[in-house]
Amino acid sequence: EIFKMEDSKKGKKSGKNASGNKKENVVSGWVTKDGLLRIPQKRYLELNDTILTMRNEEKGESKWEMNLWGCPVECWEKDLKFELKQGDKHMTFKVQSKDDFRLWERALKRASARHIEVFYTTGKLIGQGAYGKVFLGRNKQTDSDVAIKVVKKGSSKKEREYIIREVKILKSIAHPNIIKTHDVFEDTQKIYFVQEYVSGGELFDRIASEKHFSEQRAAELMKSMLEGVAYLHERGIVHRDIKPENVLCCNKEWPLKIKLTDFGLANFAEPNDSQDRNVLVSYVGTKYYAAPEVHNSRPYGPAVDVWSCGVILYIALSGKFPFYGNQHEEFLHRVMRGPVFPEKEWGSISEETKAIVKQMLAVNPSERPSADKLLADPWFNRKDNPDVQLQDLTHMMSSNRGMLLG
Repeated sequence: EIFKMEDSKKGKKSGKNASGNKKENVVSGWVTKDGLLRIPQKRYLELNDTILTMRNEEKGESKWEMNLWGCPVECWEKDLKFELKQGDKHMTFKVQSKDDFRLWERALKRASARHIEVFYTTGKLIGQGAYGKVFLGRNKQTDSDVAIKVVKKGSSKKEREYIIREVKILKSIAHPNIIKTHDVFEDTQKIYFVQEYVSGGELFDRIASEKHFSEQRAAELMKSMLEGVAYLHERGIVHRDIKPENVLCCNKEWPLKIKLTDFGLANFAEPNDSQDRNVLVSYVGTKYYAAPEVHNSRPYGPAVDVWSCGVILYIALSGKFPFYGNQHEEFLHRVMRGPVFPEKEWGSISEETKAIVKQMLAVNPSERPSADKLLADPWFNRKDNPDVQLQDLTHMMSSNRGMLLG
């Protein structure tokens, strides 16, 4: 088995003893268990993912440990008792209150459950890609919507390594501009990622619908995206497949709130203060968003994510790809030349905006600013230009008039 995650309520205490830790997959607290001659003894239990640890003192040395994956759990609410059995290990313990009982019951059942159906219902298909399908789901306990990403395990060692790495990354991150993963389940053939559901659709569809964004709106969008990217890079994580299809919108109105998703190709590099962060070599990602160093099979690092964001910014402002070609050689030639700004699409766009795009699409990765440095540029905190506001308002009013005339 690879993993299991627990989604207890953040920092919320239950009763006097048990509590959900700041780490959302940890539950801990004092219990009583029968000792020698059936004399009750106080013990401190901590459940971290699927691992249950027992100590004599809260901060003391571990005396006993059990992996609850697939372990039968018996619960007796009337007696406030639980019984665990696994091989030659057996444990019965009692909590002090009904609130504690409910917290431990949910945590123990989640840690031991093998099947996603215990906690979630799976509904209609809402997305599909090369690596799996995404379904609309529902949390049986909270009755709230979730997104369930289903990925086949695959038979090769490499595929298995990708999945294990994705799980490690998802369990280590939490940021407002990154999709949150609540749970992970597996069976003999598939992995199930239970994630927060957002209803605004993909950024790709939003750009296709609006054709292009104003400079103000593009700056707001890219600021949110780079905040998520900077967070990843600070933790030594490179996404490697940032594109509009992997950016989800939380809402349909401006200001647009977005979240990065799909970490199937993400990998670990080195933290920001490392001397050499260009340690990745695999050719992965999506052709039109991949950086020159990836196309040229050179070692690379976090700068590839900045390039991908630069491609998205170019598209968001102009409605066109910065690099294209009928043949791969023609496409690669244009990538190595760097971005150009045709008058038809870019004539009304400011030089300050073009300068940001040029920086993000610098062919030499050493000349590409980090996400942190870009966010320090005043361009990302620009104020609304009255002309832009008027232009957007006029467009909106024109649409309304069309509706009325229709």
